[in-house]
Amino acid sequence: MLISVDFFHFTPISPLTTSDICLVLFLLWLLAAHFLYNPPEKYFGLTWKRSYWPLLLVWLGVLISFIPAYVLYGQTFFTSLIASRTMLAMLALPAIGTVRPKRIDLEKATVLFSFILIVFSILDALGIPVIDHHFFINEDKPYKELIEEDSFVMLLPGFQFVAVALFFFLDRLKNSFNLHDLIIALLLISAIFLLQNRTMLFISAALFAFTVLTIQGKSRKQTFMFRLLSIFLIVVMIVATVPHWVRLFTETAMQLGDNDYNRLLAYNYFLFQACPSFIYFFTGTGFISANTTSVMQDLMAAGIYNSDVGFIGLWNYYGVLPLIPIFAAIVFCFIGRKAYYVLFNAFFILAGSLTIACFDSMDKLLWLCLFLYMIRLGRLGKSSSLV
Repeated sequence: MLISVDFFHFTPISPLTTSDICLVLFLLWLLAAHFLYNPPEKYFGLTWKRSYWPLLLVWLGVLISFIPAYVLYGQTFFTSLIASRTMLAMLALPAIGTVRPKRIDLEKATVLFSFILIVFSILDALGIPVIDHHFFINEDKPYKELIEEDSFVMLLPGFQFVAVALFFFLDRLKNSFNLHDLIIALLLISAIFLLQNRTMLFISAALFAFTVLTIQGKSRKQTFMFRLLSIFLIVVMIVATVPHWVRLFTETAMQLGDNDYNRLLAYNYFLFQACPSFIYFFTGTGFISANTTSVMQDLMAAGIYNSDVGFIGLWNYYGVLPLIPIFAAIVFCFIGRKAYYVLFNAFFILAGSLTIACFDSMDKLLWLCLFLYMIRLGRLGKSSSLV
């Protein structure tokens, strides 16, 4: 996880945390996972063969997108290959199946990662130089001045893993109430609140509320006491942060009513302007390198980003094929009995598909691969046991 977010560009090692160096380290880890763990012929049915079809569809979509990139912008196939190199991170799927982490392993990893992310965020907000901001912004003004002007908010990559950690503990609460799990879940939802990503916050808060309202005890009295305690703690947390909630909702309403809101501009562009003909709705327009044309820089200068429009951004890059395994996995989650953490992750990706779920970076692709792995882990566990 830390490699997938370029180690947050930690200042002491920032020269070694470029995206290309970290991609190489990521691929080396995947190779080590395959050769060092020496998996048995079958494990949970998730072997290389079972990983072929999502990998095949994603990479087929990537390869097909090279053609429109050449037709529309004259970008060579080799340049398209280099520009799309991050998609190699999808190899994490068979590698995770090889390492075979148990549910408890995923819990510990996501909680530890969440702790590191929050600590880095707090230290950075306090002005302690732990992060090299040159990797995040291209502003002439110092970062401290931007913060003081409230003109820039930095969200560190990998924030979605905090929600994944939360879902594990919500799953625990759904199956067996425990005060320790409730406290950790409250800490994680508080961390999500601090990160200020509204999409993740609203979805996580809704799932948190659903869990609390449906907690079951061994008796009606116990169920009532569990729910009352949970609701009391939530109310205390909400009352303590009312001004911030009001600000978030007010800001959201104002932005949705603003025709110049950058996300609305991005939707308008990628849905109605990016594809010059009908065929490109199937093939995408390719990942365009800055060495080919300035179109991407021009769009970003206008506040238009693929990453702001979730699945639509991924579709614009690589067409419909990479979306097939994602939608198929989500549909599969809601068929039959699945662990709650699997269902919550599926709902999170589906609800976030309009904004944050654009799988175009290492950390987002690792998130996708973990989700695909958890589907099989949750199904074969047949419950929320720590298999």
